[in-house]
Amino acid sequence: MRDFIFDKDIFKEKFLQGKELRNRAKSTAKNCDSVCPVGSDTSTQYSKITEVDILTDLLHSLQKERINTKKLSDINDKLMSEIEMQVKIDDRLKPVFRSIMEDLYLGDVKDSELSTLSLLRYRNGTQADIGKFLYDVLLNDETRVKLKKKLNEAENPLDDIVNRAYSELNVLQKEEDGQVYTRILEQELKGMFEILNRDIQATLNVHEGFAEELTFLISYYSFIYLTQIALRLERDLYHKESDESMYLLFKMGKESVSDDRECIALGWRRLEKKTKKIFSHLILLNMLNEHDNTSPFFTYSDLYELYEDNRDLRAEMEAAVEFLIDEYTVKHTYSARNGGTIKFAELTREFGNAGTIDYYMAKIQFLFDCIEYQLQGISTRETVRRNVWCNYERLLKMRFVKSWGNQGKMIMISNNDLLLMIRICQRSSENMIPNLGIQINDLFKEFEMRGLYFDGQSKQYIIKHLHEINLIDSKSDSEEAQYVKQIQ
Repeated sequence: MRDFIFDKDIFKEKFLQGKELRNRAKSTAKNCDSVCPVGSDTSTQYSKITEVDILTDLLHSLQKERINTKKLSDINDKLMSEIEMQVKIDDRLKPVFRSIMEDLYLGDVKDSELSTLSLLRYRNGTQADIGKFLYDVLLNDETRVKLKKKLNEAENPLDDIVNRAYSELNVLQKEEDGQVYTRILEQELKGMFEILNRDIQATLNVHEGFAEELTFLISYYSFIYLTQIALRLERDLYHKESDESMYLLFKMGKESVSDDRECIALGWRRLEKKTKKIFSHLILLNMLNEHDNTSPFFTYSDLYELYEDNRDLRAEMEAAVEFLIDEYTVKHTYSARNGGTIKFAELTREFGNAGTIDYYMAKIQFLFDCIEYQLQGISTRETVRRNVWCNYERLLKMRFVKSWGNQGKMIMISNNDLLLMIRICQRSSENMIPNLGIQINDLFKEFEMRGLYFDGQSKQYIIKHLHEINLIDSKSDSEEAQYVKQIQ
């Protein structure tokens, strides 16, 4: 039997400040922020964060290090001086050498011009918690070992020189382990984690272009994981078993669409409302996991299963959720936006008979409704709630969500990213045939294994595009006999 621990003292430490109960999305228990990397009751804005920032911070987490920002000031001059101390070169050639090094390493590097991984470590990331979140949640031990090996390999002698120069300047310093994140809904998403790590490991074996692929994979799988969390938490709360609505449709970046297309209704519109509830899920899951991490982090379905399977725990588990409802709706009051107090009595629900799973589920769902109701009624807490889900959306919109005229925002993949995904799929697919390629239908199955779904019209658009760039052999009109050539 698994333990159920509910510690009222930890609840008071996390949620009570003075006489006021605060909706804290950041927990003192290390695993309780694992829903997403933006769980903070102050919520820094992530408006300027980039994919390279996230990859940089993930590498810092891998090495358990961080940038010493004090030593970053005037780093270019210091770095060049250190390089010139290491390199014995004729005085006549020094200006040329300096010019080359400045162009390659010391100029303004755009995100599209990725350096090698070994040098990316010395870039100053901006949000270390996001990199740590992805490191803890996405990567398995084998991938971490391979990534660490790749990280410590310079790609050419000049890289090695610059690495040694940075090392002499002590720009990096060791970091404590700090926050530890846990995968949420790990069993449900087990296949995704396996494919993700297989893809990253295969990419690390590539000698040319791996940095571009790695950035794409980290961006893509973080997008898929965070969208799945947003979609599945509500289903998990209400204990719905169907997986039918757990996928999202992409469209191609240059593809025109009409208002009646499936990729509109089953794309961003399906997801957007769910992202706005992320903060409420953070709060409720924190409340339900009042322990010091000697007990596992329980999702809604974990708690429901524990309750159903262990009759001797039911009274204790019911008492915990009833205590939370009492603290939240009776003992602490909140000023509403329009004056007065939040009237939780307006939320009514029949709970049924104590000792039944329906009763326990209804209590938890009622507490979620109270949290949503209160957050929307207090302007100061609505601001925090907005900041959290806006940051969550910023991570999603970084690469794969774009505005598209009258249709609003849509989930898209560019032509270049599609070719990257094809190359990644071909590399590990069992259906890849040497000197022939992969059958188009098998390729779409590989896409879907990775969470990349298209409606019928987008699939036809992709086939047409692959014909145009000569990646499909035109000998047959039958899709069953069409093969996508191997992309080197």
